[in-house]
Amino acid sequence: MKNKRFIKCILLFLSLAILAFSAAVIAYADTVGTYVVAVPQTDVLADAETDADFVCAIYKGDVVEVTEVRLGYGKVHVNSLSLGGWVNMDDLQPMHSGNENGRIVRLEILSMPEKQTYIVGEETFDSTGLVVLAVYDNNDRVEIRDYILYEPSMHTVGEKKVTVSYGSVSETFTVTVTEVPIERIVIEGSAKTQFAEGQTIDFTGLCVRVVYSDGRPERVFAWEDIKNNSDFVIRINGKENSDVPLQVGSTTVDIYYMYEKNAQSYTVDVVPARPQSLQVVSLPDRQYFFSDNRTLDLTGLVLNLIYNNGKKETVGYRDCEIIFDAKNAVPGENEIVIRYKDCQTSIMMEMRDAELVGIELTQPGRIVYIKGALFDGNDTVVSGVYDSGERFEISGWEVHGFDTSTCGKKTVEIRYGEYSVSFTLYVTVSGYFGGDVNLDGALTPADARTILRHAVGLEKLSGTAAVVADRDEDEQITTADARLALRAAVGLDPLYMDFSKTK
Repeated sequence: MKNKRFIKCILLFLSLAILAFSAAVIAYADTVGTYVVAVPQTDVLADAETDADFVCAIYKGDVVEVTEVRLGYGKVHVNSLSLGGWVNMDDLQPMHSGNENGRIVRLEILSMPEKQTYIVGEETFDSTGLVVLAVYDNNDRVEIRDYILYEPSMHTVGEKKVTVSYGSVSETFTVTVTEVPIERIVIEGSAKTQFAEGQTIDFTGLCVRVVYSDGRPERVFAWEDIKNNSDFVIRINGKENSDVPLQVGSTTVDIYYMYEKNAQSYTVDVVPARPQSLQVVSLPDRQYFFSDNRTLDLTGLVLNLIYNNGKKETVGYRDCEIIFDAKNAVPGENEIVIRYKDCQTSIMMEMRDAELVGIELTQPGRIVYIKGALFDGNDTVVSGVYDSGERFEISGWEVHGFDTSTCGKKTVEIRYGEYSVSFTLYVTVSGYFGGDVNLDGALTPADARTILRHAVGLEKLSGTAAVVADRDEDEQITTADARLALRAAVGLDPLYMDFSKTK
């Protein structure tokens, strides 16, 4: 029983589906004819039964001829593209708009827009009041509102064509675009009347007042507004370029507003470019000089030569004339005048005494002492180092760390106030470096040669020289002493060596 009921339900469903399909076919049986696209855009497809194979798009107002209807799609031919396909019937509406068996053959303007004259650049097209009729082939006229309106550009003066389109028919009418009603322009304010060669026009302080003939309020444009407003044209000696560098002589500047007839002229004088001033860009690294030598150090000083046209030229101080009366300089601030190409400037520099910044041992003097000897500073020269870069010999320094109670290498410190310097001296039994047989305080290859001659019996050393010749302190003068003396003389060994540690 259940199976029989199920089969009956299926048969009933199929019957209803067939009836619905038949009704759809009947509903569209009389829908062939001329249609206009009623939506902004609809697609034409190659097959009514699938949504594939896009052919092209048609747009609102396009007229198509439907020759067959199937499953809610109408078969159409797009004349403008020589293409055909299927389009959704819901996106179309009949052309006759209620006029049975009628076809639109043309459009008719029943009423022109209320506004037909416009001012260029100030007003946009207004279709208020426009009434359009569709005229059918049976001479019926029906008002339409969903037409397409092609508005003209309102940015130029003249007669402008306006096109009304509906499907494949259209109609045109004209409106008028007029000039802005300007009576005159007036130059006011004050601006430069003289420029330098190479400068560009700058009329800061000048303004243009625009007077209108239709009673509207006047407008005033400052120079910055004029330069950046495309309604203004600036011509210099007839050439349309306000940024062109000016040439020497009398120059005419014409200012136009919107139209050639609205113009005013301004005459300026252009003089040759010339140096106008000298400008300090950076001061010297050292902004003082010393009373002892009164020499200026202007390292780091950079200047700019400024021309009357605003251009700059970098100038080095070595190319300038420096005016400075060193002889009559006074402690404290002194003016230093700098001159270049008839322009001059000045800087202030302080004269002060040089300050001690350190000391150095210019000449150590005696560096080898006999055991138990006192410090001998007769040949020692100590110099003070000053912030002026100069060095002068000083006296009154003190010696610290001098000790000759034992032989060996000693570090001695010389102090002067808060500054100090150290140096090395040597204490030996003989008071000389081992090997310094000529007792001149220096060890040379000549000393090594003398020791060698003594060692081989060619020469006889005696006294202090014989003591010093025994460099290795083994109580014998041999060729080994000559070899050690030579190594020290040429820098391979230190001048002083403590041989007691090797025994």
